[in-house]
Amino acid sequence: MLVYPTETVDLRKANRELCVTSMSVPPNETNCLWVGSEDGSISQIHIHETQGGGSGRNLVNNLIILYKKSDTYKFNTGQLLRKLFIPIIQVDSLSGHEGPVTAVSCHPHEKFANDLLLSGSFDWSVNLYTTAKYNSPLLSLSHYEEYVTDCAWSPTHPAVFGVCDAGGNIEVFNLNEELELPRVKFQAPTGGNAAPSPWHKLSWDTGGRRLAAGNIDGKVTIFQLQDQKLWAPKNANDEANTLMEKISLLQPHEQKEKNNID
Repeated sequence: MLVYPTETVDLRKANRELCVTSMSVPPNETNCLWVGSEDGSISQIHIHETQGGGSGRNLVNNLIILYKKSDTYKFNTGQLLRKLFIPIIQVDSLSGHEGPVTAVSCHPHEKFANDLLLSGSFDWSVNLYTTAKYNSPLLSLSHYEEYVTDCAWSPTHPAVFGVCDAGGNIEVFNLNEELELPRVKFQAPTGGNAAPSPWHKLSWDTGGRRLAAGNIDGKVTIFQLQDQKLWAPKNANDEANTLMEKISLLQPHEQKEKNNID
């Protein structure tokens, strides 16, 4: 049935509920996903696991009963169990943002599966994480002057990603060429003296050449990359190896700050 979710979990950080504002699922993954939260944290969630490491359907130690809503449920046994009992999952989180996380993007290349992660936030920044090693960002892009509303890896080039913000800007980066400066920048179309309409979300086409961006007015605009190197690399594996070498030279953001203080 489409009326009710198949699975429901209650996410908590310490003793607080985690308010999810964005999510991303790694490629070929059916159990794990990453969620961004209102408090600026990013957490990995295993849908079918509870605190005890068992199945999410094991309703022994990780259940809450929603008594206040029980009168709205149909008393079918299967439905009752799904709606009255919700597994609680305590999560550990990545740090780095000081505002709600508006976007999380897992890397699509198999070499970085469930490791490289991009995130954008209302704190006007984009962070790059290697989640297999550190819980703080390796790179933080903080040159934005408006809320970052979305970010997404290219599906064809391992080192390329796009970012959009509330100032009407779309930027395309190639980390193998430059870590902190965009290779391409698009501006939202304007009418007369009107300010650019803020972008809300962006999405790549499967060929990696076009970006679709939606604004808060409900309009979608398609942008096309002209530089073939950004969407059709000669060898994607070579580009992935180059990116891996560059990332290996970066320090976690917290470690950089500590070194500067010392």
